[in-house]
Amino acid sequence: MIRRYLIENNHRSILVAIPQQGLGKKWEARERKILKMVKEGLTSDQVNNLIAETQKLQGLQLAPDSPEALATLPSLAIEDVPKEIEKYPLEIKKQGEILFHDLFTNNIAYTQIGFNTHTVPGEMIPYIPLLGTLVLGMGTRKHSYTEVSKLIGMHTGGIRTSHFTSATVQDRQQVLSYIFFNGKALMEKVDNLFDLFDELLGEYSFDDTKRLVEIIRSARADMEDSIVPHGNHYVQARLQ
Repeated sequence: MIRRYLIENNHRSILVAIPQQGLGKKWEARERKILKMVKEGLTSDQVNNLIAETQKLQGLQLAPDSPEALATLPSLAIEDVPKEIEKYPLEIKKQGEILFHDLFTNNIAYTQIGFNTHTVPGEMIPYIPLLGTLVLGMGTRKHSYTEVSKLIGMHTGGIRTSHFTSATVQDRQQVLSYIFFNGKALMEKVDNLFDLFDELLGEYSFDDTKRLVEIIRSARADMEDSIVPHGNHYVQARLQ
């Protein structure tokens, strides 16, 4: 893809930036020249007014805020923080399988389908997020991945995947692991959303090996790119 769309692409522009020694001083001299011309066009009274206004502004910027001004800032006291955890309404439609939260969402349905992955061997658990990415990005036996992407954009507000892993409180050696597929859509589009879920989870196809390699390489590149700016997250995850 890099060779086709970047290296051998005829529709491109090549820009070469060459450093120039002393360019910063040159810009500074030009700025001083412009300011000098502006100053020469002012009367002595105008110059004095500018100096006075500048000094007044600097004084305001450096002056500490008065207690009255500080009192206008919104703040919370410890007694303002509720002690109780907010509880959301929960209705069990089907024991252990379907949970419903009746909340105001502005006519948008937020759905989450979870699969228990406790049977996955421990050494394979780190690859579960990649599995979710492949399910959403490989296409199905009915539609190519580009067609699936168009259907998701046409009928939903997006479908994404997430992975949850945690040790249990009773046994730190026992691992809980779930993969989730999350989607949102307007209420009138809920049937389309679940049709897409049904197709993605029941008709997925990993036959396009070229696309498979692209997704794996992209996932690896994203992970490598995240190490430098978010390296502390990896350390924290290892310590937990």
